[in-house]
Amino acid sequence: MTTNDVGDFVLGGNEEDLEIRLSTAWFSRGGEVGGPTRRDELLS
Repeated sequence: MTTNDVGDFVLGGNEEDLEIRLSTAWFSRGGEVGGPTRRDELLS
């Protein structure tokens, strides 16, 4: 599964920022590249 970097979520203090990534291999795409298309995929 591959992912695209979307951005970082800044936690502040001495905590490392959380990386935000969006996968391009979603089951609902049937092997095609693209973002999630179903609500349950977005929630995961």
